[in-house]
Amino acid sequence: IIHYAGENGKMKLDTPEVDIRRITVGDNGYDALSSADIIRSLYIIKGSGTINDRTVEQDDFIILDPGEELHIQSHGDDMDVFAFTVPVRPAYRTYVEQYAREMNE
Repeated sequence: IIHYAGENGKMKLDTPEVDIRRITVGDNGYDALSSADIIRSLYIIKGSGTINDRTVEQDDFIILDPGEELHIQSHGDDMDVFAFTVPVRPAYRTYVEQYAREMNE
């Protein structure tokens, strides 16, 4: 696993509570617990396999439901996955919230 941003990340973001990592999944698969207050988005960089029993291949993009645990299994060769984890309710005002507020003023 390569951590790009987050607790063990190489870069620091102005946006708190965001985790970005690249996961290389081999024969043993990859599992991660979750909590109801985070959402995971996954982009398949290379390879094919299953994510939570859904078949995926290169260039697929999946958004997991809040709290949905993560189970990845590759088909044959290693599968590289770019994973983004963000809070369901960020501690900051999002662009959409800011825009809606400005439109109502």
